[in-house]
Amino acid sequence: MPRWLPLLLLFILVGYIVYLADTRSFPLWFYRMQMDWGVDKIGHFALMGGLAWCANDALGWRQWQVGSMALWTGSWVIFVLVALEEASQHWIPGRNCDWRDLLADFLGILVAGRLAPRSVGAS
Repeated sequence: MPRWLPLLLLFILVGYIVYLADTRSFPLWFYRMQMDWGVDKIGHFALMGGLAWCANDALGWRQWQVGSMALWTGSWVIFVLVALEEASQHWIPGRNCDWRDLLADFLGILVAGRLAPRSVGAS
């Protein structure tokens, strides 16, 4: 299986979820589930962490140096895309830019990056 295929599939899923949220097309049960903010934040954490993991894997766990820190390239790409998407919600009727969603996204990305060296043997 190509390294980029999981990233593409997960990116399509996340894009579809964003589309449903932007058009307010989710089924009623989804809105009820969202009333418990923890479920929504777990989803943000897992989906963005998964995207970061898949992006890093697709890029061969490439890193770039910033001073003494090594940063995963895929994580930073997802980090920027997620921040832009969350900020864009400010201009979409029916959506709101939520710092807690962004925090859950960033924590998922961070955890995916922190676990990577241990589980994939990356250095």
